[in-house]
Amino acid sequence: MTMTTKTFMTALSLAVAAGIPFATTTHVEPRTAPPAPVRAPAVDEELDVRDLALVAKVSLRDAIRAALDARPGRAVEAELEGERRDGRVVAHYSVTLLTAEHVVVEVEVDATSGAVLGVEEEDDEAEERAAFVRVLRHAERSLEQLVEAAESFVKGTPVAAELEFEQRMPLCEVDFVHTRYVIEVEVEARACHLLEIELEEEEAEEEEAEGEEHGEDQPHEHGEVMRDTPDELVPGQAVSTEEVSEEVVTEQEVSEQVVTEPSPAEKPLERRR
Repeated sequence: MTMTTKTFMTALSLAVAAGIPFATTTHVEPRTAPPAPVRAPAVDEELDVRDLALVAKVSLRDAIRAALDARPGRAVEAELEGERRDGRVVAHYSVTLLTAEHVVVEVEVDATSGAVLGVEEEDDEAEERAAFVRVLRHAERSLEQLVEAAESFVKGTPVAAELEFEQRMPLCEVDFVHTRYVIEVEVEARACHLLEIELEEEEAEEEEAEGEEHGEDQPHEHGEVMRDTPDELVPGQAVSTEEVSEEVVTEQEVSEQVVTEPSPAEKPLERRR
């Protein structure tokens, strides 16, 4: 211990014994707070399409048109999708189309503004591309026209549409949201004939469970429209649910059950006397 240290310790002891305040100065290194961790935006699970339909300001048909303006071709599928980010609902349409060069392209369209968010070509989709080529070869109406035709059969907001080739003919399935119902409308893709109207499976099961609680019989066999489908979902001028549910519509019976009166082009010319 050095002489200076001994002198300091002696003075400190005397000051403490005499009750004299003795101040000492110590150097304290300033403490800095650790940097706050960077948090990624919270993304919830994909939202129910019934909730997305409430925030979408752009219609399904407008989204299809916007996608085709961004990348010319023929639309095959279109669907409303979305999620919640930082408490905010983000919704967009995913439109799949086939170009003249048989390239499968996916276009994202903002469901609020209608702006094109992105265009992406899908690679290694030979099987899907072949299916698209097949259905488009037989379909005589565009996806937009088929959605418009389906709108005449039920009330609601169209949220998805898809072209398919089944039962040896091109079909288009269009999903509608009406309050908390999701209704699937199937139309023929040549002349827009109505083939089927039904509640989607999940909603049908919920309706059946509610009916069982009340002791009601609610059959919903595949290919039939549920008899308890609310009447407000089907406009009075469209095909009624009762008529469609009585018998599954076949390809040969479409024109007989749906078309009640031939169009002017189909009416035979009367001979002049």
